Amino acid sequence: MDPLDRPVPEPKMPRSEDLDPRLMVVSYDDVSDTLMLHFFGQGRPAVSMEVRNGFFLRVDPETHQVVGVQVEAFLSRAVIEDPELLEVAEAAGIPEQTIQRIRRRITPDAMKAAAASTLLRRLQPATT
Repeated sequence: MDPLDRPVPEPKMPRSEDLDPRLMVVSYDDVSDTLMLHFFGQGRPAVSMEVRNGFFLRVDPETHQVVGVQVEAFLSRAVIEDPELLEVAEAAGIPEQTIQRIRRRITPDAMKAAAASTLLRRLQPATT
């Protein structure tokens, strides 16, 4: 069997309560407009698995554990389409004046939709 024909195991998503913020590394590269979030510190081997246009899970090839997230076209597209990501921009150390410039490009309807999405998600009962 050709190795490319083998089924790809389902990535194992970490539970948010199992993540230690002290180990997380959030970084942004302005040249490539790429945001990286490493759940368990940098330097773990991982492969990128695209799950949505420009959004990638970083998956440990041995354990299939998701060890991070990569977002391409972060400021030029992702935060415009999903204003909730502005919080991530702040965590990545993107300068406030850059964030404000991007914020001005987001339509009021997109901001309302992001607010509704955030509030509805926080109000959902926890699943076990």
